[in-house]
Amino acid sequence: MDLLALQELLSSASSLVELDELVEEYESKIILALLNAEVTTPEGLKLLEATYGAFTTSGAGRYWLRNNTVSNGVGLLLQMFALAYEKSNAYAKIRTIAAHLPPSSVQIRLKALSKIYTEIGFDKKDYLNYFGIILDLLSSAQYDENEPDADYTGYVLRILHIYKSRGEESLSTISSYLLEFQQLFTHETNIEKWPLLKRYSPPSGGILDITHGFDSAQAEPQPLSPSVVFESLFDSKVSQLLRKDSRTPGGNLSSPLGLTSSYARQYLLEFGTADFRKSFSEYSPADRVLIYCHFNMRKHYFTTYYIYSVFVSKLAPLIYENNKLVFLDLGCGPLTSGLAIADLFVNRFGKPIPMQYIGVDIAPAMLDKARDFATDSTLFSASEFFFLVDFQEVLSLITERIVRSNEAILINASYLFASSSLIVDDLAAFVIQLHTRCPTSPIYFVYQNPVHEDKNAKYQEWKTHLPGLKVVHHAKEPVQYRTRRFGGTSEPETVRYELLTYGS
Repeated sequence: MDLLALQELLSSASSLVELDELVEEYESKIILALLNAEVTTPEGLKLLEATYGAFTTSGAGRYWLRNNTVSNGVGLLLQMFALAYEKSNAYAKIRTIAAHLPPSSVQIRLKALSKIYTEIGFDKKDYLNYFGIILDLLSSAQYDENEPDADYTGYVLRILHIYKSRGEESLSTISSYLLEFQQLFTHETNIEKWPLLKRYSPPSGGILDITHGFDSAQAEPQPLSPSVVFESLFDSKVSQLLRKDSRTPGGNLSSPLGLTSSYARQYLLEFGTADFRKSFSEYSPADRVLIYCHFNMRKHYFTTYYIYSVFVSKLAPLIYENNKLVFLDLGCGPLTSGLAIADLFVNRFGKPIPMQYIGVDIAPAMLDKARDFATDSTLFSASEFFFLVDFQEVLSLITERIVRSNEAILINASYLFASSSLIVDDLAAFVIQLHTRCPTSPIYFVYQNPVHEDKNAKYQEWKTHLPGLKVVHHAKEPVQYRTRRFGGTSEPETVRYELLTYGS
């Protein structure tokens, strides 16, 4: 959806009820249309103005302006329009939007932005004089009485960073003012008065050294073999369970749960596109997950292990400098990528990886299996785990735990884009919102998938929604492995992978 299509959509809303229904149905497309729009040119700003006009002159928009009734749909649209106007430096428009909102977190945040861009800076001492005003506004915007469970700290810290960055730039030629301004953010009295300052720290380190490229020669030599730890884990949490199941004839894993390989791959796994929330015939979601582990987990484990071994020499300084890695695993499955990167670090550096692991999967049965694997103390004694089912939960968690230290966020997408249940617009909107909430956190994205073009169509579409993406490294390589340490060698699995940055 572009701005012209959005104009048509918004014009059709004759009532607030209809507008709310449209926004709920097209939320991700609306976010992408407004936040990806090119609005820095006069033509782009004119198009944005026309889109805002389509909203305000619709039946729903006229009712909102007349009665000042801010429904869920109106609230989301106003926030997105304000962010779009911010990109175009149309700060007077932000002030206008804020004036139409009832008292709320979003209104207070927009009011703070308006002051930063339209009131401060005519006199260089403004940045010093307005400090208390800005901190009062932002502190009151952290939470919203109308939404008891909402935490807007991430948005608030984003605005605080804008204020501090603009102040430092403006005062850079007056050293005494600059020092006084910087000390305001660290003075004990101010921190006691505005606890928000405890959660703010400007970007410092946490950046991957990507200036010299990556060398596949640093990758693990092939064929890859499972470590003692992984082999033991897989045996106890997958193979033994299948052997002991009464449906497996004689405990023979050539027919796990009584299934032939071809039948299991076609009907239970659907050749890598299965929805593991659903049963199939007499097989429960947990059964299907166990069959997935038996047939596919080791392959995905080894390709992930290999890919991260290419990056590991650059990842390690980032992780140990910050004392942890924020690893956001989308479509995490049974913890396959978490096991691979944890095993790699133990094998390379002799100690567990310090990691905040956030696993997201729509299938509860997959998350149950991931929790089971996460109990291993050899690999995960320095890790903290969170398992979630949707992107919005991730945004709340990130806001509460990540933004306070501006840590780098590594997003992992292993075979995610081959999933039939993935909605590309939702994922793109999520990444944009994540960057909006954590503007000073470097975001990296590691993608891997089979090489077949049909399995990569969603990935190519997803990239078109994120013009801020930059491909740092990409390759297509065969990965050969042994399923057991002293077993035979598999056929090579050719995998396509990329490392990307976003918003930097």
